[in-house]
Amino acid sequence: MLVNLGLIRVALLMATNALICDATQYNTFASAFAWYSHGIGLGSAAR
Repeated sequence: MLVNLGLIRVALLMATNALICDATQYNTFASAFAWYSHGIGLGSAAR
């Protein structure tokens, strides 16, 4: 019983970590894209 609970807890932690990593990657990509398009807007405004 204790071993099963430990395995379930480890599996939950791994799943949560994977979700957090995916969210962080997505946020980094979204912010990088926002800065990229913002830079394009500034560049065309400068012209």
